Amino acid sequence: MERQTPGLENTKSHSCNNEPSKESGKFFIQPAVLDEPFLAHCELTAFGGGWLMIRYRYDGSLDIYRNWTEYRNGFGSVDGEFWLGLQHLH
Repeated sequence: MERQTPGLENTKSHSCNNEPSKESGKFFIQPAVLDEPFLAHCELTAFGGGWLMIRYRYDGSLDIYRNWTEYRNGFGSVDGEFWLGLQHLH
């Protein structure tokens, strides 16, 4: 995992649970060596931290009526409302 916040040293790990900074934010996560890295939001403060957010919805601005391909690949932006994508939930 690589931290994506300017001003912080890059750190790498394979999950949100292994992130030492304890500051929530955007990270590139690569669960296994052969997996393609993907941008995700890690929640590191609530309920003990280490949570990969698979969906974030707060005002309904993102249309969730999508087809199978979009649910597989993910949609939205980790800067706002998003669905991470089924391909990343293994």
